[in-house]
Amino acid sequence: MSLEAIERKREALLKEVIKTTKEKRKLHLNDPAISKYWDKLTELLSVDLEDTKYVLERVGEENLYQISEVFDDISYIFQSKEFILLLEELSKKYPQLDLETDIKWAKEMMNES
Repeated sequence: MSLEAIERKREALLKEVIKTTKEKRKLHLNDPAISKYWDKLTELLSVDLEDTKYVLERVGEENLYQISEVFDDISYIFQSKEFILLLEELSKKYPQLDLETDIKWAKEMMNES
């Protein structure tokens, strides 16, 4: 795949993730449909680690907060220390999001497989 094609694929993924997080934000916190959005985010972000890194580095603070709820599921699928390091970098970039608990769960899921 050419670099141009990879870039187009990643931009499309980024747009889809942002669209999904915006739709999820419209739901009430206790809406049972929220799990559908968690599943979709997990599915979108668990295919390729490099694509996931691209998206998480560009998605912005508000969307990253929405995605943080599925860090553990993504970590379970990837089983990658590189993913954990990415989360730790994002935590430093956005300290106000308080991602430490989400990162802790992601680390624990990595150890469970």
